[in-house]
Amino acid sequence: MMNRVALILDGETPVNAVIVAEGAKGDEWLEATPNAVEVTGLDPQPGLGTGWTYDGEWVAPVPAEPAPEDPAVVEARLSAIAKLEALGLTVEEVKVAFGLVAE
Repeated sequence: MMNRVALILDGETPVNAVIVAEGAKGDEWLEATPNAVEVTGLDPQPGLGTGWTYDGEWVAPVPAEPAPEDPAVVEARLSAIAKLEALGLTVEEVKVAFGLVAE
């Protein structure tokens, strides 16, 4: 389950947005408020994804912070690079030799 979102309309113009928290009862309020239109899960900017909010204009969702890389993976990568360099190879040479794509 997720939060529900409704727009408050003045005629056809959205003037406010309401978030009904997860687990809260919002059905009665939505039914009793004729100028509230539920938009939960709708894509207000077609093709750009969901998660937008309305605050006088559509606001894009804030992207999530990338998860930090596992320290063990970082250490293994650095160790492999050190071993390659000890053999006189560069990372680029290994990528070319094995057909790997640069990140």
